[in-house]
Amino acid sequence: MSTVRDPGPLAAPVRLAPRATALRETEALCSMPVSAEAVPLLRRFARDTSRQWDLPGSAQEAACVIVTELVTNVLLHSGSRDVTLRIVLSDFALTVYVDDEGRWKHRPAARLAAEDAGARCGRGLQLVDAYAVACDVDRTERGTRVRAEIAVAAA
Repeated sequence: MSTVRDPGPLAAPVRLAPRATALRETEALCSMPVSAEAVPLLRRFARDTSRQWDLPGSAQEAACVIVTELVTNVLLHSGSRDVTLRIVLSDFALTVYVDDEGRWKHRPAARLAAEDAGARCGRGLQLVDAYAVACDVDRTERGTRVRAEIAVAAA
């Protein structure tokens, strides 16, 4: 379900796939320096925001897991100084955006399930895929943006 696009260092930024136009949208934004403390702080921000918006428990859980995994990936793999979390609630979905200024390391080969069976980490995007109905990773010369959409019932 995840798609990763790497246009290379000289390519123009890639726009995310268009989505249906929502009748209403609500947005929350939090940006902070990348550190181990950023992971629980941004998870709590996602939880508190989704509770404030009175989302179902399943959407709250999905948002918390997705934010945890994506911010952890920024911490471990991007080299970015800052991370920005933007959460957008529309009539159709709860969309989580995680932006960083880093350059994620490229994996030379695809992961192999047999070799990763005992690994303590490395399944972050698989968890995101399990909770999201869509997930895109866009790499540009300015950094990386991950977008994960969580289905919510129309109000």
